[in-house]
Amino acid sequence: MVAVERSSQQEALCSLKLLRDQFMEERERRDATERALQRLQTEFDQCRSDASVAMETQKKMASDLSEQLEDEKRRHADTQSLLQQAAQSRNEADEAFVGSMNQIRELLKQHGSSGEPAEDAGSRSLSAEVLQLLRTTLSSDQRRLQEADQKVQDLLFASQKLQDENQTLRQLASDQKSQIEESLLVSVQLEEEVTRLRQEASDWSKQSRVLRVELDKERKARMEEVQEINEKHQEESTARLTFLHCLYQRLLAGCVLLQQPQSILGNFTWPELCDVISEQVDQLTSDLQKASDKIAHLQSVYHKKSVCVRELQRSQECVLSRLKESVKRREEAWNSQHLNTVKELQLCRSQCDSLQSLVSSLTSDLTRSRRACSSFCSASVLLGGALRHVLLRLGRLSQQKSLLKRRVEELELLEEEVRRLGDALGAQEEEQEDGGRRSRALRRWRRTVWAVKAVRRWRQLAANTTLLFQVETGGRTVCVCGGSATLEGQDLSDQDEGPAAVCYRLLRSECLSSIILSSMSDLQEALSHSGSAPPHLMSAARSALSRLLEQLLDQSADGVETDTLRLPPRPDVKALVSNLQQHFLLFSQRLHSAEVERRSLRVELANQKRGQRREEDSRRTAASERFHSVCAELREALSREQQAQALIQEQSLQLHTLRQEVDKHSALQTDTQHALSRTTQEVSRKERSLRILGKHLSEVQRQKQQVEEKLQRAEEELSHAHRQQEAVITCVKVAERNCTQVHTHTHTHTHTHTHTHTHT
Repeated sequence: MVAVERSSQQEALCSLKLLRDQFMEERERRDATERALQRLQTEFDQCRSDASVAMETQKKMASDLSEQLEDEKRRHADTQSLLQQAAQSRNEADEAFVGSMNQIRELLKQHGSSGEPAEDAGSRSLSAEVLQLLRTTLSSDQRRLQEADQKVQDLLFASQKLQDENQTLRQLASDQKSQIEESLLVSVQLEEEVTRLRQEASDWSKQSRVLRVELDKERKARMEEVQEINEKHQEESTARLTFLHCLYQRLLAGCVLLQQPQSILGNFTWPELCDVISEQVDQLTSDLQKASDKIAHLQSVYHKKSVCVRELQRSQECVLSRLKESVKRREEAWNSQHLNTVKELQLCRSQCDSLQSLVSSLTSDLTRSRRACSSFCSASVLLGGALRHVLLRLGRLSQQKSLLKRRVEELELLEEEVRRLGDALGAQEEEQEDGGRRSRALRRWRRTVWAVKAVRRWRQLAANTTLLFQVETGGRTVCVCGGSATLEGQDLSDQDEGPAAVCYRLLRSECLSSIILSSMSDLQEALSHSGSAPPHLMSAARSALSRLLEQLLDQSADGVETDTLRLPPRPDVKALVSNLQQHFLLFSQRLHSAEVERRSLRVELANQKRGQRREEDSRRTAASERFHSVCAELREALSREQQAQALIQEQSLQLHTLRQEVDKHSALQTDTQHALSRTTQEVSRKERSLRILGKHLSEVQRQKQQVEEKLQRAEEELSHAHRQQEAVITCVKVAERNCTQVHTHTHTHTHTHTHTHTHT
């Protein structure tokens, strides 16, 4: 019985090992099939993406080629129509030429058949006129024929070019066709690969089904074996229990006959033996119960694993069906998109034709508006030049007038003060008539100096204006000025260029056109609104004209503000009067001292006269000394005059430097204005670019958010799949752990059972 139990336990262990090995093999096969399915799925996705990309590229290439072919067909049709027109025109020209030749022949025949010419001059004149008409018609026909031949040659050359282009396009079309065929072959190969992969997937599914059937069969066989083992164990346990029961009854009855030295039971008492037997029975029943529980647990785990495998197979089948449906849907969507794109292409072509017609009409309108604008600008430039010249003259005359008024007022004040001083010194003026003559000479000299200065200033005024040309209308002359020449660079450029270049540059100036457009914008808006009232138009016209004149005058007043009569700062009248009083006091003191000296000199002169009468030699020496003194006085006067001229030159140099500084300041102001306008334009452009960039950034952020949402969804799906995989792995680990526990429990159970048997 012990050997039978051992053999049954060994068989059970072997069957458990086989079951475990088979389970491990099935798990490895399942893992291999899952890996193969994943690999095939990735390959299928990659092949499908490559095929979709290739199909899209091929579709794009096919659409481009179809567009190019349509364009070439249109060009070919246009060239054919042009050739037909040229041939028709040539035929018409030939027919006209033949008809004209026939008419000429008939006219010549008629003229020849009319006999000898009459003697009157009328017939001769008619024949000459006819010949002249014939010559003119022949020359015109020859010219027309030459023009027609030239046109035909041009058309033939164009047709040759178009044929060459058509050949190149045909070659391109053939190359594209070959590429399309190659792409079709590649797509066929990809389809074959997809079918092969699908076949492999179906084979794998069949193999998985076969394995599942085999697993079911194996499970049934193992269940039958387990049932047989349980039945055998139950039979053995019942047999053992009956044997023990019989043994127990016999022991109780005392009918067991054993030899004392041979029996092992002789060493134990009855209660001990009963306790040992009861313990062994309890242990065996508990082991049996545990083994049955473990078997039930393993059966439940096996059932769960089979359910998981079925669910995985179902999910794989669902995924494959979904992939097939998605592929079909994408193909249908691609077909619908292709149809929609074809329709959109047709609509776009029609819209392009309409837009081309609109562009042609708009270009014609634009050329007209440009011509009108250029004519308006040129007229405004000419009027502005005339106005500039008048403004320059008026401004300079007003400045001269104001300056002269100031000088006159100052002179009147000076004259009043001088008169007062003269009244105070009237007695001395009567005594000094020679001094009055000198003052009158000095006044004449000053007047001449002022006249020379005025002439120089008028010349400078004339030099500061760039006169382009003059227009005489009804005895009146209007001068057109090209701008102020106060700036050194502009003056040099004008002198280098000449009046024609200055006029061309003035008519082509962009600043003037921008001024006219900016000043007339409100008036154009008021004119564009049909419902605007006349007072509104009047106010708009008034404001536009005022702005135009202000801007033109501001631009043309570069050299107006420069004071051509600007002199160094003059002292105040009061200071001059005080200086004059001081000079008069000094002069009176000097006069007094001079009077004293004169009297003393008179005394000395009388004494000298007395001595001169006596000595003639002394007279000659005195005359020579007087001559030398007069020469010295003249030299001093010349030196004073030279000093005055040097002062005048210094003043003119100072005026010139001041003018240059003023010109530089005005040039800097204009440069700053231009720089400000440019900076404002650049700021507006940057603001526009920033707005566009903001829109692009918002779009990019929106796309980024969409991509992040997609990534989150994909991560969630991956995490869900990872969780499922971890759950499967945990289930497998639990099953392995349970198997190991069953194995260890059975091993310990067999070991304890063998130990008890050995003890028994």
